[in-house]
Amino acid sequence: MMSWVRTLGVLLACSLMIACQSQTRREVAGRVSLPIVQFEDGILLEARTASGEELILLLDSGASVSVISPDVVNRLGLSTRHDERLIVAADGSTTRATQAVAMRELAFGGLVVRDFSAMVLDISHLGRDVDGIIAMSAFESRVTIDYEHSEVTVGGDVPVGAVRIGLASGAVARIEAVVAGRAIEVILDTAGNGAWSLPLEGISLLPGLGVQRGVIQIDGMRVRSSERLDGSASIGRVEFHEPIVHASSGPARVGQRVLCELGVLTFDFADRCVWIHDAAYRSVKMDPMRGIGAILHPQAESWVVRSVEPGLPAWQVGLESGERVYAIDGMTGGALTAGALRARVARSGVLRLDVVRDGQRVTLPVPVVYIQP
Repeated sequence: MMSWVRTLGVLLACSLMIACQSQTRREVAGRVSLPIVQFEDGILLEARTASGEELILLLDSGASVSVISPDVVNRLGLSTRHDERLIVAADGSTTRATQAVAMRELAFGGLVVRDFSAMVLDISHLGRDVDGIIAMSAFESRVTIDYEHSEVTVGGDVPVGAVRIGLASGAVARIEAVVAGRAIEVILDTAGNGAWSLPLEGISLLPGLGVQRGVIQIDGMRVRSSERLDGSASIGRVEFHEPIVHASSGPARVGQRVLCELGVLTFDFADRCVWIHDAAYRSVKMDPMRGIGAILHPQAESWVVRSVEPGLPAWQVGLESGERVYAIDGMTGGALTAGALRARVARSGVLRLDVVRDGQRVTLPVPVVYIQP
């Protein structure tokens, strides 16, 4: 997927964690590439049911159970069974799911997952075009995410010399990271495009941990509170120097803004580990980026709005996830390349987005601001 979409916003994490094991079986020989609909702001995979229906599923390493939306259940006429469970989201909030479904098979390109099961849950906050969430552990094989080439593969071998980091028990990708000199458990959250989310109140008393609190100001307007960690946080041999952190009431986690700095990752739930392919030590400093607080995903000659972040300009002008943008600064998708859009975001103070309001096409001026990672 084109790298410029990262410039336009941050996806709020949506990992789902409950204590259950997937009953999915998979059929795969060698390494298989999965069909990707989008990559940068949460990895969306294309799947097909046994009857040929297309589903768009969010790949989530922080989920121990897969989820299907009620709309899909109704559209496909799936039978449900009673299965009451409490689902805990990555932000610490809880939702009670009472229904589950089973599907004979799901095909992801050349890979077929048999006897796929999922809980039924409303996920409309992810956007109109997301049908469900697939837990990474459902593939029951090594899953490799190549952030350098926007590729996801299943199966295959781990390269010689890769760094091995153990996973905690369970079907969630939870590892040990070092934050300000102390080891804490952190979820690797492929479903989120954020950076470091930490339960600051719970860990602020650890020796060596300090936080500098501040506010980003854009033309005198408060945009967002921010916290920058004194010292560093590290995963394997990659050190993040004075990272911006966001307070969370849920468990500590890192999203794609951090994971992409690790390069290529292989998740192996059977061997209880994750492999970082690049074994070299390096230090990373993540600076604020320019954007509007939403993702503009290209689709044909237009764009679809995703991941509108509360408080930032896209939200302030009333843009909603799933809404279509027909032109940016008067240019359609065919006329405005990814590079040209990236350049506009880098140098412009405002993006003028053409949308439909009350049946009429209107132009919304959306300020471009600096957004902390």
